[in-house]
Amino acid sequence: MPANESSLCISAKSLPKAGACAPDLDPVDAIATPPMRRSSMPQPEKIQQLLAAGRAVAEGFLRDNGQVPPMMLAFSDDGMILHSATSTTHPQVKDDFAGACRLLARANHSTAVVLILEAWARVAPPGGSIDTDTRPSTAPDRIEVVSLNAEIPGHGYLAMHEIQRDKDGKYFSLGEDQGIGAADMQGRFAGILPATPPSHIEAEVARKVLRSFGINPDGTRINPSLN
Repeated sequence: MPANESSLCISAKSLPKAGACAPDLDPVDAIATPPMRRSSMPQPEKIQQLLAAGRAVAEGFLRDNGQVPPMMLAFSDDGMILHSATSTTHPQVKDDFAGACRLLARANHSTAVVLILEAWARVAPPGGSIDTDTRPSTAPDRIEVVSLNAEIPGHGYLAMHEIQRDKDGKYFSLGEDQGIGAADMQGRFAGILPATPPSHIEAEVARKVLRSFGINPDGTRINPSLN
């Protein structure tokens, strides 16, 4: 689903060593909802819980590894599952990861998800705009962030936390949320939850498709060496 670049461009990274420059995603991966302004609407409690869970997972990976793999946490009445990818640098790999997340949400009757992506981003100053022709990874004002895309039925929220590193590139904390807040998300990594609750038959079909892709319905890989 192509999305127009706007005054905020987010592009996920591969997994280089901490602090290294990483390639951009394609424009289809931009998360953009003009006009770019933070929402003043209060966050539903479940959105707050999703963002807190996503931030905690991201902080754990950053402390241990200095970087965050692309991940999805999906929640249902049966509990939580986690699905991750080792890289999202190639367009087909990005499509596969997003497609797997949607299938997992359907297969597990998920009612809430949060996608966790490490990214290069540019943020427009208050009341200002930025040149969207310049890709975030090459812009002098770029920042390295963890983006958290939380979804529950009827609500979406994009949080964005700057990754703070010391002069040697070692992670030490996440900054405050600089995302756009409650918004209509667009792009490859938006709309992970099914539009309507899936039937049991639809969920079973999703499980079968997942297995054909080498993914268990709990988000793990059928080949254990890939987990």
